[in-house]
Amino acid sequence: MAAPARIRIAAPALAGFVSKLFQAKGMSAAHADSIGEIIAWADQRGTHSHGISRIPMYLRVIDDGHMDVKATPTIDSRAGAVFILD
Repeated sequence: MAAPARIRIAAPALAGFVSKLFQAKGMSAAHADSIGEIIAWADQRGTHSHGISRIPMYLRVIDDGHMDVKATPTIDSRAGAVFILD
């Protein structure tokens, strides 16, 4: 059995694609761009479990109403390397 073909996508193109997916769900361009960059970075460094493979789950969470795409995250408190993100 032959190995599946590998598809290579440049990181900036992947980040842009991911950003457009989240913008299509109503997220601001700035926040969607951040998510796109982080997801592309995760795949680039080989942490595929936190890269593009997460997209279907994130989109489902948005569709189910468990993620507010209009929210602006804030850091509520900090203690060294620990923080609370709301």
